[in-house]
Formats: sequence, C-alpha cells, structure tokens
Amino acid sequence: MASGIRAILARIFLSTLLGGSAWAQSEVGLTGINSTVTDPSGAAVCGAAVSVHSNETGLQRETKTTDAGFYTVPGLRPGTYEITVQQQGFATAVRSGVHLTVGSAATWNIALALGQTAQVTDVSAEAAV
Repeated sequence: MASGIRAILARIFLSTLLGGSAWAQSEVGLTGINSTVTDPSGAAVCGAAVSVHSNETGLQRETKTTDAGFYTVPGLRPGTYEITVQQQGFATAVRSGVHLTVGSAATWNIALALGQTAQVTDVSAEAAV
C-alpha cells in the first residue's frame, strides 16, 4: 500500500514539475517593441494609434501612445513586422521590414510628418537602437 501511495505522489510531483516547465517555456523566445512617437519638433504625440502586423503569421496587435508618446507591444514572436502609426493632423507613418529577434525588445521610434492621415509616409527600417 505504501508503495502505491509513493507511486501516486511521484506521478503528481512529476506532472507538476513538467507542467510548470512547459508553461515557463511558452514565454521563451518572445520579443517586443518599446518605442516612442514624436512630431516634427521632437515633441511626444499622445494617443496615436499604433498597429503592428506580421505578414508571415497574420498577427495584428494594436495600441495607443501614452502622454509621453511611448508605446509597447510585448509578446511578439521573432520575425518581420510592419508598424503603422496614425494620428489626426499627421500623415500616416508606415515602417516596413521591422525585424525582431529573440533576446530583447526592439526600439523603433517614429517621427510623424504633418499632413492628412490619407497621406502615407513610408519609413524604411534601420537597425534597432
């Protein structure tokens, strides 16, 4: 009887250990974007709509900038993304070819140009800062 209880306890211990390990690994390999949106003078743009899209997976995440013009999009898989930023009174900014790798969050700051949202300013991606 005691060996039966030990076997059950061992199974519970192993399933808890392996289950926790699998959960922890689900977060491994993710990255994100932490950046700011500014106007032509370098001032923060508050409340701008930010969209991050992956053509590879179809994933789309949306957020808005804070009072300081900051935005963050965590939990992204490594790959190539497109960032679109829109705010009334500014031309829509599109940054294509944003390549994210595992290890740390990338910084892709965007300066909006004055204009109408129907205008699109395409910004080519450069190395992350």
